[in-house]
Amino acid sequence: MRPLNATDRPYIANYRLLRRLAPGGMGDVFLAQAEDGSILVVKVVPAGPAFGLHAGAAERFRREMEATSRVRGRYVAHIRGMDPHGSPPWLATDYYPGPSLLHAVGSAGALPPATVLALAAGLCHALVAIHRAGVVHGDLTPANVLLLADGPRVIDFGISGVLEASRPLDGPRYGTAGYVPPEYYGAPADPPTPAGDVYALGAVLSFALTGATPGTPIDAAALAHVPEPLRGWCSPAPAPTRSAGRRRTGCSRYCCRTAARSRASSARRGCPPT
Repeated sequence: MRPLNATDRPYIANYRLLRRLAPGGMGDVFLAQAEDGSILVVKVVPAGPAFGLHAGAAERFRREMEATSRVRGRYVAHIRGMDPHGSPPWLATDYYPGPSLLHAVGSAGALPPATVLALAAGLCHALVAIHRAGVVHGDLTPANVLLLADGPRVIDFGISGVLEASRPLDGPRYGTAGYVPPEYYGAPADPPTPAGDVYALGAVLSFALTGATPGTPIDAAALAHVPEPLRGWCSPAPAPTRSAGRRRTGCSRYCCRTAARSRASSARRGCPPT
């Protein structure tokens, strides 16, 4: 966190801005306080070509924000308010005082397999809730997964597909390199899809298991604690390929199936769900 800039407005709607948070993929991010005293996060999207909000994209952004408000689930960020027609548009969500998966792995290293299985279960529930509402996340990365005591929270869903900032043609047109499928590369690129989110889930779980960003080398020590069925899926691909897509999807399916069996076994033994 850091102090507000001199040019920052003190309020967005009825939310008092307190501090700046790390900028996100959709623009400026602020810690804010509602009238009832609760703390939340307000994300402000500047207009203009820097964030892709030219004529057509602005209207798609408004539709996407309205769709995002329909997402309900334990493992997704709760939307507190929004104004897609504002100048600038803004979105308010609950504040979750937990580290991102990116920060946690960067600070303490790869997660134990059992923890990754629990993480996989929560992320699967989150994606089901997002897709059921007709929304595609489009940029599921370790930075967009927050770790809390009662499970993960997925944030910043439904935005990537309308933020069409100018990008190099050798990189993805949507999302973050390493966490998007091959069809998101090149011009024209396919728009974000639920299948792309499943690919991203596999890449996120691979990162959680190994601590290595997808596409970078993974040494033997990093793979030593990874269950055998997952080692091939966690190996990096030098470039976005269809075979890489199959590996990432396989990783997510294996983790989610194993997590589901573990939860079912716990339920049969009378253990509380994780």
